[in-house]
Amino acid sequence: MADLLYYGSSFGSGFGSGFLSGLRDILLAAVGVLIISIILAIVLYIFQALSLYTMAERRGLPNPWLAWIPIASIYTLGSVTDDINRRGGKNTVYRWLLLAGNILVFMPVFINLTFVRV
Repeated sequence: MADLLYYGSSFGSGFGSGFLSGLRDILLAAVGVLIISIILAIVLYIFQALSLYTMAERRGLPNPWLAWIPIASIYTLGSVTDDINRRGGKNTVYRWLLLAGNILVFMPVFINLTFVRV
């Protein structure tokens, strides 16, 4: 009886406490993976934007700061490509094609968030 008073009731040492402990460990691992993923995504975004900004600035393109804006960075990427092709003798409009394609891909997401009510 003294052991029962010292350790608490015998109900806490059964299936429930082990299950909750395991669930807690899984949730902590998931949160850790989420935090690491977010940090990695931010680092990769900064690296990509800085690289694209540097390319646009070295080529003398107007508005190289657009590389830091998510959808506008696609336009900057197309502008860099068009500049490379123009110097090679080809006249291309990849900046507009990439921008239109990016908008068309994300349009359903914006429509869904705007018009669908839960």
